[in-house]
Amino acid sequence: MVYTLRQTLKVFGGVFIFLGALGSFSPDSDSRTRVVSIGLMATGIIFIVVSSFIKKIYDKRDMEIEKAVDATIMEIHNNNIDPIPNCSLLLRDGEKAYYEMDTYIQEIRTKSVGSTGSGAGVSVRVAKGIYFHSGSSGRKTIYKDVKEKYYGKFIITNKRVAFVNDKNGFDIPLTKITSVYSSNGFLTIQSGRKTHNIYVQSPRLFIELINKVQDF
Repeated sequence: MVYTLRQTLKVFGGVFIFLGALGSFSPDSDSRTRVVSIGLMATGIIFIVVSSFIKKIYDKRDMEIEKAVDATIMEIHNNNIDPIPNCSLLLRDGEKAYYEMDTYIQEIRTKSVGSTGSGAGVSVRVAKGIYFHSGSSGRKTIYKDVKEKYYGKFIITNKRVAFVNDKNGFDIPLTKITSVYSSNGFLTIQSGRKTHNIYVQSPRLFIELINKVQDF
């Protein structure tokens, strides 16, 4: 969202400066046009300056977050992470929870988004409330990959990782994890042929914790 705002300000700033320059240096422009053009260029410059200012603020914030992540990873390597006092899971004998957060998992499912009908043409849903319709043809179902989110609690213990959701939760022993890695901003946990994508802010922190937590 912040990136989109910065880019929007930058683009509009460039457009305003360009339009203002055209009006200012055009041989056919009068004094009123030049005033408007100067105003456009000034507005464009302000937009670009604000965009740069926002970038500096968030770059500084991201740097501070990365430093905090590095410090936490060092604590994990030194076995200095304490278990959390309360956990949504029913813990087993010898099991301790080290992290719990509200987040979501994302899955890509192939779903029917339209169909062709004999005599009725093709009806394809291309956006919310919008359908594409063509001429008559034989009946055929049209599919599309759809991203689905499931909200719940992600929990890491010294025995397992779990996601608590009444429809699409999971509970994986650490010994059953095939691999854990970062993918497109998500923490990806693979167990056999099943893959789970969990949204977290710093995937590498969770990768380190999952790899180390069974030694605590």
